[in-house]
Amino acid sequence: MTTQPSPARFRTSLLGGVALFGVLLALGTLPKLRRAHAIDSGLAADSAAGLAVRVVAARRAPTAVPLALSGTVQALHAAEIYARSNGYVSRWRADLGSRVKAGDVLADVETPDLDRQLDQAKADRDRARSALALARRNLERWEPLASDNAVSKVEVDERRTTFEDATSALAAAEANVHRLATLQGFARLVAPFTGVITARNLDVGTLVTPGTTPGGRGLYSIAQMDTVRLLVDVPQGAVTDVRTGVPADVSIRELGARAFQGKVSRTADALDPASRTQRVEVWVPNPDGALLPGMYAEVHFQLTRSQPPVVVPASVIVVRSEGPQVALLGPDSAVHFKPVTLGRDYGGQVEIVSGVAEGDRLVLSPSDDVLDGSRAHAVANPEDAER
Repeated sequence: MTTQPSPARFRTSLLGGVALFGVLLALGTLPKLRRAHAIDSGLAADSAAGLAVRVVAARRAPTAVPLALSGTVQALHAAEIYARSNGYVSRWRADLGSRVKAGDVLADVETPDLDRQLDQAKADRDRARSALALARRNLERWEPLASDNAVSKVEVDERRTTFEDATSALAAAEANVHRLATLQGFARLVAPFTGVITARNLDVGTLVTPGTTPGGRGLYSIAQMDTVRLLVDVPQGAVTDVRTGVPADVSIRELGARAFQGKVSRTADALDPASRTQRVEVWVPNPDGALLPGMYAEVHFQLTRSQPPVVVPASVIVVRSEGPQVALLGPDSAVHFKPVTLGRDYGGQVEIVSGVAEGDRLVLSPSDDVLDGSRAHAVANPEDAER
């Protein structure tokens, strides 16, 4: 026999189910309502604060700034030694790599043609002396006769002219002898200064010609290397800092960590309009000859600036048609775009010469949503935490 539930029990069960459903509904709905309220409150706060942007404070560049430039080592003095007359090499005394002093004899050259020319010039000089002596005696004889009217004045003038011509002829003959004797002295090739022989282009029996002959080549090349010089091109931005007397460190990769100290000896005081650089000459003592002409070197300057510019990350620069600009977040939480003048570019960092002051807050990588005058608030910059 089946027992039917009483109406009172059914109502009790129904009310209990409704109550349980209400509890479960409340537990699921209230958190959602709270989250929706929180979201609405956050959106309202964000709307009041404006866009969220990452900012960085502009800082002053360091006073001491390194500058590295490339250059080529050159001898302080270098010269090609040529013969002054035709001849043959009879003996050479210095070879490739020889260290010589100023005045040392490098080679002897036989000059038979020049020797004969000198002998002829001396004979011409002796003949001119004899002619002058004869002209002087004739003049001395005719002048007294003119006083007694024994001869005409015209004849005396002729003798005086002959004497003056003979005097000039003797002077020319003596000058020719002196010229050839000087050339004969160059038959001994000597070192013009202390240095190292860097090339020898002669041997015993070599026919040599004067250096003025087309196609002639130097018999020796000599270089002074106790002090070397480097020519470097300084960019326009550092021209005012790299002046005469500024110290420089020179390094050669093949010589390891060894550094050579030098200083700026002179500057061109003019910029190349094509490269906007100034040629600077650096002198470096080289007593042991470690620096060789032709070496590639790096020249390092440590520049000291009295008023260093502001330096900022390159990502704050916005390039527009009006020129480079930065987005500055002001104290009023408004973004203002300001034009700037750029200085040196270090890759990740850029110098700003004007337009930004130290401590200004600049927006990093501003998006298209960041407009001039729009409101924004700074958020944490992960890069600041890493510093």
